[in-house]
Amino acid sequence: MQIRPIKTFSAILFACTLTLFSANSWAETNLRCGNSIIGSEATMAEVEAKCGEPAQKRHSTIPAKYKNRWGEWIIDNSETGSEVDEWVYDFGPNKLMVQVRFLDGALQDVKTLGYGN
Repeated sequence: MQIRPIKTFSAILFACTLTLFSANSWAETNLRCGNSIIGSEATMAEVEAKCGEPAQKRHSTIPAKYKNRWGEWIIDNSETGSEVDEWVYDFGPNKLMVQVRFLDGALQDVKTLGYGN
């Protein structure tokens, strides 16, 4: 039986693409502080215990809303909204800064920013 080079190449390319996307999604929801890796859904207290006090903190509230039958978003003032906290960690001039976003106290997103101060 002869192995077809096109099928082999396609399989290798597909495996490489899956690896790249899975590594990218891992990086967006995990935070590295020193020797600790903090996963998604970690609490604000867990992040602060492992990474220390952030350089910046910002807090806001997203109002509760729903879609009506016409597809329009309606703000529902009778429901409590979601609490959003964004923190920025500055690890120094030779390392990249990191912005972490919490939704209702749980880690939701990690973004890499430019070099720190």
